[in-house]
Amino acid sequence: NVFKYNRFFQRFQIPNFMSVTVCNWLLFEINKHSKLSGWTHNRHDNYPTTDIPVKNIENINNFVNYICENDIFDTIKRCYNLNDKYSFICNDMFIVKYNVNEQNNLYLHNDGSFLSFQILLNDSRDFEGGGTYFDDGLIMRPNQGDLIIHYGKIKHGGIKITSGSRYLLIGFLNLKI
Repeated sequence: NVFKYNRFFQRFQIPNFMSVTVCNWLLFEINKHSKLSGWTHNRHDNYPTTDIPVKNIENINNFVNYICENDIFDTIKRCYNLNDKYSFICNDMFIVKYNVNEQNNLYLHNDGSFLSFQILLNDSRDFEGGGTYFDDGLIMRPNQGDLIIHYGKIKHGGIKITSGSRYLLIGFLNLKI
């Protein structure tokens, strides 16, 4: 019963959280950075991803931190009915890339955070398959710009893509009281 009534086990999908124009600009900057510096493959010990830490992409770092502080955190507070005595500490924020010829999925895992969020940055027509699978059977397949918020301790994974590439902005947050 504790799990049944824990509000943090709820998952939220907020459509059109980020505009297509902003998503496309982020993708442009990410691709520009990745051509110069490449992608990392071993930052996370147990479940490594093909990713780039946001702090490494100078052109988007301040913008992404701004939307976290001014939009994402407020949205999370509203979704989970948290008052202003709660704030968030961002442990990690990164862009993850799933590609049919490289890392095309991510096995079931728990995040190293209390809450996590993701925003799909590219058009869902750019790839086939994909989505986030939760071990209770829920599958979330966002559209470009959609925000997904979930409890970091619930097991979830990235569903295999079968063509193209899928780009997500991921954030790991801890709650501060």
